Formats: sequence, C-alpha cells, structure tokens
Amino acid sequence: MDDLKYIDYLVLGGGAAGLYAAKAVRDNVSEDILIISNEKLLPYRRPQLTKDMMGHFNNNEKAVFKSEWFEKNNIKINLDENIIEINSSEKTVKTDKNLYKYNKLIYALGAKGFVPPIKGSDLPEVLTIRDTLDIDKLQALKDKIENVVVIGGGVLGLESAYEMHKIGKKVTVLEVLPQIMGRQLDLKASNLLKNVIEKSGVNIITSANIDKIEGDDKVKGVLLKDGTYIDADMVIVSAGISSNIELAKNIGIDCNRAIVVDKYMKTNVNDVYACGDCAEFENINMGLWTEATSMASVAGANATGKNNEYHAYLGALTFIGFDTKLFAIGDNGKCEEKQYTTTEKLDEEKGIYEKLYIVDGILVGAILIGDNSRMGELLSKINKPIK
Repeated sequence: MDDLKYIDYLVLGGGAAGLYAAKAVRDNVSEDILIISNEKLLPYRRPQLTKDMMGHFNNNEKAVFKSEWFEKNNIKINLDENIIEINSSEKTVKTDKNLYKYNKLIYALGAKGFVPPIKGSDLPEVLTIRDTLDIDKLQALKDKIENVVVIGGGVLGLESAYEMHKIGKKVTVLEVLPQIMGRQLDLKASNLLKNVIEKSGVNIITSANIDKIEGDDKVKGVLLKDGTYIDADMVIVSAGISSNIELAKNIGIDCNRAIVVDKYMKTNVNDVYACGDCAEFENINMGLWTEATSMASVAGANATGKNNEYHAYLGALTFIGFDTKLFAIGDNGKCEEKQYTTTEKLDEEKGIYEKLYIVDGILVGAILIGDNSRMGELLSKINKPIK
C-alpha cells in the first residue's frame, strides 16, 4: 500500500450519487476531488439494467459521462477499488489499494438488492439486478433456462419480467402484497395493469407467500406456502434495496434503514455528508435515480461551504412494456388523514386509465396507463392548484 494520500474532497461510491456529488463540488471549487468506486466501469445509468437486460454494459458508451469529461473537469476516479475502513477522528479512508486523508467526505455507497430470507435463495440461478456483473451472469444463463420466476411486482420486477418475456421465457411474477405496484398505483390501476400483462402470457400471483426455492445444486422451482408449485430455472429477486451502511455504522453515524441526513445532507459526524440510495431524509429513501442525484447536488455543494437545502423528491416513474405505458407521480390516495377529490377516466377495452388526486384544490398525484400523452402536462401541474 502506498503512503498516505491527501484529498480535499473524497467521494465514496461511483454510482449516480457519487458522480453528481463530485460534479457539484467541482461546480463550486477547484480543489482536488477523488471518487472511489468498486465497479470496473465508469458511472452508468443503473436504471437501464432492467430496461435492457440483453444489452452490453462493458464500454464507455453506457457511461453517464465519458472519460474525457472527468479529465476536462479534473475529477479523478479510481475504479475497482474497495473501501475497507473509515476513521472519522483521523479523517482517513483505507481501501484495498491506498490510504487517504480527506478534508470533506461524501458517503455515497448506494445499496444492494434486498433478498428475503427464503430457503434456496443462495442457489446460483437466484439473481438480483443491481450492477453489470448481475447482467453478465444473467446473459450467461439465458440460453440454459426456460422458466423464470420474478419475486416482486414493483416497476423493476415488471421490467425484468418483460425483458425475460421478450426473449421467449415463460415468466411468473410473485408479489407478496394484494396488488402489483402498490406503492405507486391505486387498486383499480393495479388490476388493469395486471390484466394487460397477463394477456401477454405472463402469470402474476399476488398475495404470494413463498415457502422456499427448490433445488439441490441449481434452481428447480418455487414452492408457495399454499402448496402452489411453479417451475423455475432462474429466480430474479426484485424486493427492494438494502442500503450499504455498514462502514457508516462503524464510525458512529446515525442510521435507520439508511444513513440519517438533515436537509443539508449532513450526517451527525463532522465533515461527513451522505446522499443517494444509502441515505434517508425524514425517514424516506425511495431508491430513485432522480432522488439520488438531487440529494447529491445538495451534498456536494454544501461540502464546499454552501448552505443549500434538499427538498424531498416527489416520486415519479414510468414503465413501458407489454404493449402498454404507465406513468405515476405523487400521492395515490392512500393517506387516511387527507380528504381527496378525484377525477377518473377508464376504458378497460383499450386498457386506458387516468386518475388525478386533488387535495384542497392542489394536484397531489396522478396515474396514467395506456396513454401517457398528458405526462408532461401533469408533471408541470403537480403540487399546483388545478383548474
């Protein structure tokens, strides 16, 4: 290991949050910046992984910014380097290659895919889709499988199901809740989307309680607690994320499910900021790209001495697949303390649904299925008085 290296702004993590935090630092100061990433590629658009599972993520074309951008902005990035230990009192970070001393530290180590404690989840054909290594593994297996079970009926699970369906696999989606995409959709929208997907040949089982993934040395199937058995050669788990907070907890940073930050993206440890999938503000961490980059911009700027405030991101998502389109944003009417007024349009035959949620004359949420032509309009009107 080389001698101690002095870095003014040290960014841990090469995902969206780390990248945009470094960019925000550079927008404000000229001192040296280093990003440490355990991946072998320049930061790429992670949400694209489940949208293009058969794509190739092994070159500069998938990078958010090409290598020339880093050179032009004088931001150094060390790839394939693993962080071992943080010492906040000494303001040092030890990796498997170097020892660094920092002035300001931005913790942006993201998250890993959460795998529920299911018997058989350690079999080699059980995957989460969080990085390019997962895509490499999936692509190596794709010609050896016929039946795929996707655990999780959120948007990433449905994107994974669609990608497997497109290459001719028999797909079953298992969702533990009574409806798919329950966080974003009301029941009527969820049922409409479920019907559209099932018409394509993909099976969806809601209220699915999994007993185990069966197989000795490889996946053979999935057994539910009601006795239902589903053939499977591969299981893709899309059951949320688990924030990478172990190193933070070791130095006394306050953590719940993620690192607790204030509106300035500060942790309780001096000169340590956090952002992205590893951080939560007001107990919220949605694991969205746009949320991560917004947090990162605040963290990076404030590490340089600014006093910017983060405002919780209003979750919005889109889904395109199975011959339909979906857009959802904001509040979908599930807060019992609010009095909602709604407008609704439904054409079950065409698979078109539109619902707006209004509270005290303010548009607080919207759902579109089948026709996203009003998406831009609704994005501009959200949280504003509606006429």
